[in-house]
Amino acid sequence: MSEVIRKEGVGPLEVGRSAGRLEQVLSELVDGYLDAKASHARAESAQARALILGVYRHHIRNICDWLDELVATISNPAVALRRRGIEPSGYVVLTVPLNMTSPPEMSKLDKLVRALQPLPEARVVSPIGPQHTRDKRPGVFGTIGALAFGLGLSDAVFGRKHG
Repeated sequence: MSEVIRKEGVGPLEVGRSAGRLEQVLSELVDGYLDAKASHARAESAQARALILGVYRHHIRNICDWLDELVATISNPAVALRRRGIEPSGYVVLTVPLNMTSPPEMSKLDKLVRALQPLPEARVVSPIGPQHTRDKRPGVFGTIGALAFGLGLSDAVFGRKHG
C-alpha cells in the first residue's frame, strides 16, 4: 500500500487496485477461518482445530480493531487528534499502525505440532513415493499450512511479522 499512501498524485484507479489487494488478503484470511471452522475434527485433532481457530480469531480481531480505528480516524480526524493529545496545527500526520500480536494459542499449537511429529529416526521414506489415503480432506498439517500461507500473505501486504 505504500505505493498509494506515500505517493503524490495517485488517482482513483491506483487506490482501487490497492484496496482490492487488501480486500483479497482479508478475504483469504476469513475464508481460511471459515474452512477451518467448517472442518470436522476427529477426537485426536480437536485440540489442534480449536487452537487454529483461536489463532485465526486473534489475527482477524487485530485487523478488525485496526480497521475500526482507521475508519474512525478518517471520519473524524479532530477527535483522533484529541484522543492522542495532539494539538491541531497547519500540518499534522496521523498514522494508524496495525499491530499484529502473537496469539496465546500459537505456543500451544507449536508444542502440539512438535509432539505429533515423528522422531527423525522413526521417519521412513517409501521408495515408491508417498502413500495415498482414502480420506481426501486436509488433515491437521494441511490446515496449519493453509494458516501459515494466509499469514504469509498478510505479511506481504502489511509488511509486519506475525510473531
